[in-house]
Amino acid sequence: MCGATRLARFNIQLKNLKHFAGLPIPAAAGFVAATVHLFGAPPEGQGFIISFAVVTYLLSFLMISTVRYPSLKQVNLGRGKSHLNVLLLAFLVAGVIWYSQPVLMALAGVYLCTGLVSRAHQFVKVRLQPKELSPEEVKLD
Repeated sequence: MCGATRLARFNIQLKNLKHFAGLPIPAAAGFVAATVHLFGAPPEGQGFIISFAVVTYLLSFLMISTVRYPSLKQVNLGRGKSHLNVLLLAFLVAGVIWYSQPVLMALAGVYLCTGLVSRAHQFVKVRLQPKELSPEEVKLD
């Protein structure tokens, strides 16, 4: 249900966005796939089943939330120091080839956390910003 709601909202948004409103469905599916890939065989125990269900509900909630996630369509690797971009991309590919389980889980986790950290940063920034006083609240002696 959350995926269908997320897809409906995406279809009515303006195109060429820098951010998505809510976790994109491929990112949520990638997180689930990375989790399955990380563990290989199904782990034994009730604790894993409960925690995996909680994570699945969290991903579903993030898909329909208004948390903003960056769109990777706008990434331009040709800008800036291109030799560093090539080196970083080479390390990333090598990491996925040789250490696919932890690297893919880390990539999925980092993308999942970008929206949450951004929202927390906005929340703290708004709370710490000094409140402007109205003219009635200002006392002049």
